[in-house]
Amino acid sequence: MQNRNFIHISQFNEGQASKIFDRVNTEQLVVLEDNLPTAIILSIEEYQRLCKIEENYKKHALANFLTTEPVSDDFGAEILKARKDSE
Repeated sequence: MQNRNFIHISQFNEGQASKIFDRVNTEQLVVLEDNLPTAIILSIEEYQRLCKIEENYKKHALANFLTTEPVSDDFGAEILKARKDSE
């Protein structure tokens, strides 16, 4: 799993927003409020990558639903890459 760093929501009010967003390019951040995870901040590249995985998953699931033939696409490779990246 990628390095997940926890930050408290109060850091935004303490003028640290710029530093927080600088960190997003290299790590995913979990925002805590009352010591509970409330949000995740990630880079736009990571968000787009996750959206692509979701889109491929939906296409794969729909294709498998509509046919009994196995579907050949990038989905399996994308899942393996996502697993490898998160280790």
